[in-house]
Amino acid sequence: SVTLDGSAARLSGAPILMRYGTIVPAGATLTVAPGTDLRTAPGGAFEVRDGGTLIANGTAQAPIAIRANTATPAAGDWYYILAQAGSRLRLTHCDLGYGGRYSNPALILRGSDAEVRNCTLHDFPGTGINLEGTGIAPVIANTTVSTGTGWAIYQNTINMAPQFSYVTLTGGGVSALVVDGGTVEGSVTLAGNAAKFTG
Repeated sequence: SVTLDGSAARLSGAPILMRYGTIVPAGATLTVAPGTDLRTAPGGAFEVRDGGTLIANGTAQAPIAIRANTATPAAGDWYYILAQAGSRLRLTHCDLGYGGRYSNPALILRGSDAEVRNCTLHDFPGTGINLEGTGIAPVIANTTVSTGTGWAIYQNTINMAPQFSYVTLTGGGVSALVVDGGTVEGSVTLAGNAAKFTG
């Protein structure tokens, strides 16, 4: 288990710079402390593999910022956070900016043990959040996805049950949940009411 702590008490607001992409394998836990300014190398990414855990729980007073280490931030500076099937992901009060390199999604969720709460995703050239996998049920709550030209959130199958609540979709792209159709397997509910989405 590794903790990255860039809080004011530790680094007085200085960023933590990751020189390469970061992989969290099975049995490992990476924790990012509240108030951390975490920067990956340009073109870097964070991948949480089956059995790995990434916890980045900021607070309203001490949010966590995740972006690339560039002098002038721009859309597509880095790739994404990828949570593979079987991984555990917790993102709370996180600012995820300038990801989605080469029009990849900024955040990719492939399992159910993923929770994204009170976060903001912005300045990505493609899709904000990709949900991939039949039957997955990640939680996305009180989160803002601000599109540039792409889709806010994309489901690669209708046969999943993501738990959306008070998700704001905004920006100049497609401010919508985009769902692949196909054959419905079992019972599926599509809900786009105000308790689920605004924008």
